[in-house]
Amino acid sequence: MSKEWTALTDHDTAVRRAAGRRRHNANRQAKALKRYKIVLDVFTRSGEELKRGDAARLARTLGVHPSTISRDRAKATRLMFEAVDGMRELKRQRRAPDDRTDVAFSLFKSPFTASDF
Repeated sequence: MSKEWTALTDHDTAVRRAAGRRRHNANRQAKALKRYKIVLDVFTRSGEELKRGDAARLARTLGVHPSTISRDRAKATRLMFEAVDGMRELKRQRRAPDDRTDVAFSLFKSPFTASDF
């Protein structure tokens, strides 16, 4: 039970198909980004609690499956935590004593330490 191979496609057709795939994927990515921005806006409004069924209602409004909204919310949460971790790391690096400062303080007997500054 073997399947016959189709005939080779000429270069012009292959190029047109590739361009069509790129356009189709770009449109899908643009729609996904727009949806993601809407989901962020809805779920980050200040002072509003999420109620049961909000994600499902939003999914129906946007014409997507509720799991899509759930994935978008999870992505937003993950990105938020990564941003907070990044900010903490930057803050930690700023507080880390500079090597030159440590050398300067080791040369002189002082009641101060590098962490005092």
